[in-house]
Amino acid sequence: MSPLQDFHQGRRGRTHRALILAYSQIAVHAPQTQLLPRVERDITRRVLQHYVSSCQVLGITILNKDLDLKLTLIRSVTEISRAIQDADGSQSFQFTYKEELLGYMLDFIKEEPMDSLASPVRLTAMLAIKHLR
Repeated sequence: MSPLQDFHQGRRGRTHRALILAYSQIAVHAPQTQLLPRVERDITRRVLQHYVSSCQVLGITILNKDLDLKLTLIRSVTEISRAIQDADGSQSFQFTYKEELLGYMLDFIKEEPMDSLASPVRLTAMLAIKHLR
């Protein structure tokens, strides 16, 4: 890969990470009465679109080895989940993206080496799972 292509890939990745975090902050700061009707269609769906786009090269999905991207998605899942829990009427809310997000978190945990606890991915993914309830 040429240095110019490498530069654009890095810029593209940073842009996707920034947008993922921006959408989760929208969930955190949204009025509680307006969050639940929009959290799936307008927030979570777009977070996942940016994550999946970050994991594609020429339209082909590749294994995500980017630690920053993983941690960004984990943080976003945690923030969105906590915002849902704090929203009015959350007890009866069925979060349709729950299984998909749980799958990503479990994949991140499985990808971590079993002999090392140095990476923050395992712990933060477990905390995100806790908030996904």
